[in-house]
Amino acid sequence: MVSSISEIPGLRIIYRLGGDNLLRFTALVFWLGILAWVPLLLRPDLIRPADIGSDTSNYVAAAERLVDGHSVYALQPGDRPVPNDNPPEWSGPLLSPPTVATTWAAFEWLPAPIAFHLTWAMGLAAATALGLYFVFRLRAAMLLISLLALYPFGVVAWSGNLNALLAPAFVVAWLAFQRDRTRTTDLSLGVIVGIAAALKLGPIILLWWLATQRRWWAVAIACAAIVGLVAATAVLGGTGVLSEYLQLLGSAGAAPSPLSFPGLAAQLGFEPIVGYVAIAILAAVIGLLMLLIRERPGLTFALAVLLSLVVVTIVRVETLVVGIAALAPWATHRTQGLLARSAPSLRAVVATAAGLVALAGIGASIATGGVATSSMALKNDSSEPLIVRFTVPGQYATFGYRLAAGASGIGWAAEPGSERGRLVVYSADCRYLYDTEATPPGGIGWSIGDGAAAALAATPSAVPSLAYDSSCALELRARREGSR
Repeated sequence: MVSSISEIPGLRIIYRLGGDNLLRFTALVFWLGILAWVPLLLRPDLIRPADIGSDTSNYVAAAERLVDGHSVYALQPGDRPVPNDNPPEWSGPLLSPPTVATTWAAFEWLPAPIAFHLTWAMGLAAATALGLYFVFRLRAAMLLISLLALYPFGVVAWSGNLNALLAPAFVVAWLAFQRDRTRTTDLSLGVIVGIAAALKLGPIILLWWLATQRRWWAVAIACAAIVGLVAATAVLGGTGVLSEYLQLLGSAGAAPSPLSFPGLAAQLGFEPIVGYVAIAILAAVIGLLMLLIRERPGLTFALAVLLSLVVVTIVRVETLVVGIAALAPWATHRTQGLLARSAPSLRAVVATAAGLVALAGIGASIATGGVATSSMALKNDSSEPLIVRFTVPGQYATFGYRLAAGASGIGWAAEPGSERGRLVVYSADCRYLYDTEATPPGGIGWSIGDGAAAALAATPSAVPSLAYDSSCALELRARREGSR
């Protein structure tokens, strides 16, 4: 007769692992499973960061416009395509501060494949490492909470979005804060917070957190980092780029995203101003609370991270997922017993696994054509003017061109990446005509009507670049929403 559960075949391993280790093993499988499931089944488009419409592509395109002296917040003929029309939420090729374009401009001298893949791979590795760190270090209760965020965070990890780097950066800032109070540590802490605030605005709340903790040297360094990045942007793109961004903020304020406080207020039937008042009250209350309980830096750090995500008008799921970093103060678990003595160091495990995932991602991108280039030539063979719009996988934002009867032109020529959405054709009065896959065979282009576009693509220098046109963007969004 079996004397104890530890002797039941099949359950012995569970008994020896213990409940805590079993939870962590399950969470590890869950996190690694998400990292595999997202690119293989859910969003295979995310493994090609150079593809038109991806977040990485949008950042690189903004940097190109800044370096070329073009507007960061508007497109002109010949600019790399960006899905800039998403009514009613925004109409612009970039929603972030112009400092994002300045940061990505630092990679402009690199060959195209590296320029598009470097920050994408960095974000993938950093997000992978953060998930693994939490799996091994979070207290059991907090680990269970983190499982709710790991799924959307897995999508962000592969997206190339700046948030894939922002969440790990917050955690690194917390670890640096905990380490010591030397000037060297505060230097790194200030640089992280300053750059995050310059790129995303919301993280400026962490400056107040540092002030409540009397880390004045870190506050000074953060302010210097913000000023330096803004000054570099003004030098590179002129002061006009800053005023353009202020105008963008004004338009975003008039049409806030649904998950922001003003957006939620509008959905409940109130004026958006109610949401802005709510933001001001919340910021004041949380800011005062952070001051009153400053002797609990872990809790105030968590409040600062969460507050930084909701004090802006553009709030989406990938923004809120950064809140996973608020769990960092509770990442205090230490493995005990035989497992602790026999396992390699956590730092080595996390770094190795993160590196392997990033390398696997780069390999998958190259294998699926992620370093290829494409061109798009359009010719209107019909007798009426047409609007041609392009969709992007996973989002409602689109971009489009207007073609007069008999007109032809180049949408883009020899650009890294390809368009993997759909080409949707409308009449001039936005009457839907038809749609088809946007990626052309061989990447040479489409002809609307009965003609062939191959001749256009063969001599792109002889064909004018088409101007971007926002017509029919709202109609296309409504059509896509209705089909989902």
